Amino acid sequence: MRRFQKAIGVAPVQEESGTSLKKRRTGGSSLCRKALWQWMFTQIEVRRKTQNPRILEIRQLYQTALDRYSLSSDERPRGIKIKLARAYTRRKVAILLFEALVKAVAQS
Repeated sequence: MRRFQKAIGVAPVQEESGTSLKKRRTGGSSLCRKALWQWMFTQIEVRRKTQNPRILEIRQLYQTALDRYSLSSDERPRGIKIKLARAYTRRKVAILLFEALVKAVAQS
């Protein structure tokens, strides 16, 4: 699971060497990372009517993350709060995608 997340670019990688400071770099496929971000922005953040239960579930995860990182319910999330909510949701989407791929491979 962790390798899959790293391959599609949703898992940050810590770089440490001796006494150097911790650095975070993004690993994995930049193409997958951009495609996942575009999908999230067009399907999850932008409210379109849909009956797809998976998309509704992911929208609920995203809203929960926004609520968790906001100080009050009437505050519009900005900056680091929305970035944290997006990162949390991307990680959950990667887990759901991995489970769906494993299930599809197991059935074939």
